[in-house]
Amino acid sequence: MDKIGDYIWDLYKSDEIIRKKEYEKDTELKYYCPVIDTSVAAFLKIFIKALKPQNILELGTSIGYSTTIMANAVKENGGRVTTVELDKRAAKAAMKNFKKYNIEKYVYLINDNVVNVLPTLEKGFDMIFLDLFNGLYIDVLDSCINLLKPGGVLLADDTLFPAIKNEEIFSESNKKLHAFNEKLSTHKDMDSFLLPIDDGITIAVKK
Repeated sequence: MDKIGDYIWDLYKSDEIIRKKEYEKDTELKYYCPVIDTSVAAFLKIFIKALKPQNILELGTSIGYSTTIMANAVKENGGRVTTVELDKRAAKAAMKNFKKYNIEKYVYLINDNVVNVLPTLEKGFDMIFLDLFNGLYIDVLDSCINLLKPGGVLLADDTLFPAIKNEEIFSESNKKLHAFNEKLSTHKDMDSFLLPIDDGITIAVKK
């Protein structure tokens, strides 16, 4: 995989996308929920430019790396990202990063538990990006599908964990994540596929 990654990034070395290491290095908070890999960020950037969504929901902000990538892409269409983060320190760090990268007017951050937030949101999201603690994916799936408009897209990060992360610490969350993967892959209202990008990213379109 290193050879593949080296080959790909050599092709795109002039790409101006913010790299994960650069974003984390400039963030004051040192302990937070892991953010997406740069390869996933590059995928999100291209995907959003192609899809041209107006209204994106993100569950799991952390320090705002994925939010910043999506906001930079969606601002070309005049859209915005609503993002939900429970950790107050991470949310504060994310807000600082949004200001630093000049995308704060394209982001609405809600510092609360997704369980409290999801019932309050209006339906009709063009895209939802799921990057919470993996064990919670199955708990929010129905709400995410309900909030998507027909033709809307659900993206879920880290969905290959059950296949590639065998450590004991992931055993319980992997069971729940596998249940999520199975339910989404057979859901009557969704067409989906799991792509082997980084730790896995699933794309699902609402029928």
